[in-house]
Amino acid sequence: MSIIHYPVSNYFPIPGHTQITDTPVTHVPQHDITGRITISFGLTGALSGSAVGSVAITSTETGTLLGAGALAGTAAIALTGTATGQGAGVLAGQCDIINTETGTMLGPGQMAGTAAITNTETGTLLGAGVLAGTAAMVLGSSTTLTATGALAGTITLLNTESLTSANPDPSTILGTDLLKWHVLDGTETVSGGNITTWPDKASNGDLSGTAVYSATSFNSTKPGATGNGSTTGLLCTLTTTVAATGRTYFWVVYQATDYTAGGRVFVLGDVDADCIQFILGTNTTVNMTHSGGNQTITGPSGDNNAHYARGGYLSSTTSQLIVSGTGYNGSRTDGTSDTTNRLSVLESPSTFSKAKCTIAEFAACKVIPTSQQLTDMDTYFTTKYGSI
Repeated sequence: MSIIHYPVSNYFPIPGHTQITDTPVTHVPQHDITGRITISFGLTGALSGSAVGSVAITSTETGTLLGAGALAGTAAIALTGTATGQGAGVLAGQCDIINTETGTMLGPGQMAGTAAITNTETGTLLGAGVLAGTAAMVLGSSTTLTATGALAGTITLLNTESLTSANPDPSTILGTDLLKWHVLDGTETVSGGNITTWPDKASNGDLSGTAVYSATSFNSTKPGATGNGSTTGLLCTLTTTVAATGRTYFWVVYQATDYTAGGRVFVLGDVDADCIQFILGTNTTVNMTHSGGNQTITGPSGDNNAHYARGGYLSSTTSQLIVSGTGYNGSRTDGTSDTTNRLSVLESPSTFSKAKCTIAEFAACKVIPTSQQLTDMDTYFTTKYGSI
């Protein structure tokens, strides 16, 4: 093999198998070259243009790969140090991008075909581009995914950490149909060991009066408001009432301390006209009093266990009471509507006796709930309080 040096002024073809070696080279003449050419030089600068076929670009030191050209075929880009890969071009075919250190992958371009993105450390994947085809993203640590583009094809997101799904509460489940919701969550006012104000999460009138408070009075595990059957009771007037054509449905979590005949756990409405009353006696009963008659549903016999109960109208002709998962039939099902304008808890707004029991939570709906809402409310209460 011969080594031929041409001055920069020569511009003509070079036939055969030729090697041109120089260090450094600052200029190569323009010419046509045929055959196998190996050009080795120590040139510092950027590489731009097109590389077609099988291309491997490896950077083991700190560096930057820049270019607006295209990498076509099978391209492997391995960054083992602190490196940044940037480009507005297209990676077509099978592309594997592996980053074993903390880093950022940026680019508005496209990755088409089979793309695997693996990040085993804390990192951020940013981009407005498109992941098309089969894409697997494995997040083994704390990772943020931000994208304004489209994820097309089959996408698999793997996260090795635990994910917790929030349990929807009554305000989420019932929405604007929520009439009342009182829960002991620290927002209540407690003075001298007594609850004096119990806020309404539905913003439809706070309960005020007196009820004994304890952080563990309900089933020895949850906070509760307890009535003594004589001097305690909470009352409010609703800021938004249920129309005369409405039908109210309720949910209550309670535990009796003593069954006093006729003791009212709550009265929703006017006890002398249209209302729903939940009453403790020899048996638990729901009494639906209205201008069209009086409907009484008799529940389980009295005990001092914790219970979750719900009841009310399911249609214009059907009503129900369910206590701790067991349903009870009503004596009448005329379904006349009730007007709801106030709520009393642990007492009656009239002269009827007060209840000796503890209430942990109370909610009411101003319309007939859907079957899905009933299921979701059951899930909310049983998840929170267990099998009671």
